[in-house]
Amino acid sequence: MLVYLDLTFEKIHSISKLLKQIEGAGIMVPDEIKETSELTVYAVDTRYPGDYDPITEEEYQLVLSMAERAVKWAEEKISELKQTEAENDNT
Repeated sequence: MLVYLDLTFEKIHSISKLLKQIEGAGIMVPDEIKETSELTVYAVDTRYPGDYDPITEEEYQLVLSMAERAVKWAEEKISELKQTEAENDNT
């Protein structure tokens, strides 16, 4: 989303900070997408070898579902933005 909006953004793992940047660009981020901030721990804790608790199948399914919802939302929002841009170009 930030790339599509052509915004400069910090290369960080904090999903909540990245979502705040999207909101700062005037895009309304639904609460269910804000909840994906919980995924940050997986990006950080499991990125490097070390001690972290094993992930259960139930937890895996839950976070996978959250990630899929976030991707779907971003794809749909970008599609809407493209549609709006196309309509504005035609007027």
